[in-house]
Amino acid sequence: MHGWVPTYTSLCRQGRETSSLCPRYHGRVETVDHIHICAHPWATQCCQTLLHSFLESISKIHTPMQILHVLHNKPSQVFELPDTKYKHLNMPHRPTLILAIKHQNIIEWDLFFKGYTSTYWIHVYNDLMQHAKKHNSQNWDVKFVGAAITLYKDIWDARNKHIHGQTKK
Repeated sequence: MHGWVPTYTSLCRQGRETSSLCPRYHGRVETVDHIHICAHPWATQCCQTLLHSFLESISKIHTPMQILHVLHNKPSQVFELPDTKYKHLNMPHRPTLILAIKHQNIIEWDLFFKGYTSTYWIHVYNDLMQHAKKHNSQNWDVKFVGAAITLYKDIWDARNKHIHGQTKK
């Protein structure tokens, strides 16, 4: 969550590795952010699979379609937000969603999946669920942030299995 991950850059700074380059995609420095956007074909496929699993898991906790739509389209990029961009969502509380996206822009989207989410997402969720009156909203935010942190942990675990193998040795 705080970016201290033993990437090759971190290990190189500590003197525990001789190079800060990504072991999968040589020529790029391996930082925390690089792990999640590594262009190595295996890494790209793995991240897409894990992101799909993340979207499935947050849909199971009754995340409204409007939020899923935003996350599915550009999950880690900063959005350009003219007020007209989300009119097609047919949502009664569209301004709340726009406010949440704008606030997440300030925090930055790469931090969104590390658990640093705008509190405005809770307002969007509550507004949508109150309007739909379908599901109990208890602990949605905790489950949502937990799923986001799990996504990052799973990407890190997959990276380690790819680089070091699956055995403890």
